Amino acid sequence: NQSPGNGTSGGSPTSTVDSGASKPSARKMSSAEDDLTPEDANEEYQYLELNWPAVGSLVAGLATMASFPLAMLANPSTASVLMYALIPAVGLVTGVRGVLQIRRHPEQFTGIRMAWSGILLSIAWALGGWSYMGWVYATEVPEGYVRVQYTEITSPVKNVIAIPERAMELNGQLIFVKGYAYPVDQKTGIRQFLLCRDNGDCCFGGTPKLTHMIFVRLKEPETVDYSPRIHKLAGRFRLELGRGLNQFEVVYHLDEAECR
Repeated sequence: NQSPGNGTSGGSPTSTVDSGASKPSARKMSSAEDDLTPEDANEEYQYLELNWPAVGSLVAGLATMASFPLAMLANPSTASVLMYALIPAVGLVTGVRGVLQIRRHPEQFTGIRMAWSGILLSIAWALGGWSYMGWVYATEVPEGYVRVQYTEITSPVKNVIAIPERAMELNGQLIFVKGYAYPVDQKTGIRQFLLCRDNGDCCFGGTPKLTHMIFVRLKEPETVDYSPRIHKLAGRFRLELGRGLNQFEVVYHLDEAECR
């Protein structure tokens, strides 16, 4: 016979689900979260420091790239060559240092892509700048002309006629020279002007040394507009004491000159 009220056959007691059975496990999870220490949280959400050599390398690489148009407009000189040696060298050295630091301490630093970008920019644009300046230097002098630097014909004494021996050797020869035009009132269609050694002499109101000036006469019908940029000229060099523009006494002349 079945006992009344047991709800099953065979006399097995009815099992019921206690809704509160899961509460202890929930309480355990909550307790485990409360037990997390600040050190555990830092391990889960770790902060990586941006590597400063990597940043410096990228900045140097971008500076090298930004300087390339200036090199194309300017005269390939000692200063520009040094610029294209120093800035990329900084980018290369700091980039390599950044890569080594990041690989040695990956749990501390980030920015390895930045470091590699700086290294590649520094190398690529430095090679581009040096190649361009080398090409300009090799092709800017016309055939049959002699490249002359102002240092070759400059007297060490200001406003004293002490002509260097090199200048005497060049008398009557075809030369190629670079310099800055002394500012005058006429700004366009200029046919005669004073070519100075540097823009400090001509652009800041200074009086150039006697052997820092060349009185240029352009070949007909060529003219030039005034510009503070460097001028490249080819013509026949001549020694003769006389007066140039602005009543400056001159001893060097460049006749039948052409702008390059």
